Amino acid sequence: LRSRASKAEEALAAVPPPPSMAAASVTCTLLSDADVDAAVAAERKQSKKALAEQQRQLDAAWGEELAKAKSAADAKITAMQAAVEAARLESDNQHAAQQAAWATERAALHEDVRKLEARVLSRDDELAELMPRLEAAEAEVGTLRAEAMKPSVSQSSLADTSDAAAELPSITVAAAQPSRPDDLDSVLRGEVVDAAVEAGDGVP
Repeated sequence: LRSRASKAEEALAAVPPPPSMAAASVTCTLLSDADVDAAVAAERKQSKKALAEQQRQLDAAWGEELAKAKSAADAKITAMQAAVEAARLESDNQHAAQQAAWATERAALHEDVRKLEARVLSRDDELAELMPRLEAAEAEVGTLRAEAMKPSVSQSSLADTSDAAAELPSITVAAAQPSRPDDLDSVLRGEVVDAAVEAGDGVP
């Protein structure tokens, strides 16, 4: 400002005065230091105000952008959490269904095992009941064989005794094979053996 004022003063001094003012003196008032400081302070204040306004606008813009970004991130996080929770619930439901299926299958297997054990025990009981009858039948066959060895036995009695002795191994083998319940039932539980033992004439 001082430089401009000095230049203006020099320019005014170089300009010739008009004819009507030939006798008048031309003067130029210089700005004082206080005026210059006041002008500089005002300019600085105005600049600070402009910078503050610009900073406020930038802060507002950044705040708005930050809020938008935060909202979008929160929405994504919420969606991801919902997806994870849905997947966890589905996995829990599948696990529960699988556990229920396994429990049902285990129960069915235990029931089958129990039935098989019951059948085995029943077979053992039946075999235990039939063994004395088989032993009695074998004793009867032995008696008939001894009687057949006597000279007084007729040829028909010898033939019956031979047939009974021939049938004895098949009865013994059938009784010794519990893995074939059909043969065991047909031999040990047949009415023919019972009738033969009760009649006392051997096993036909």
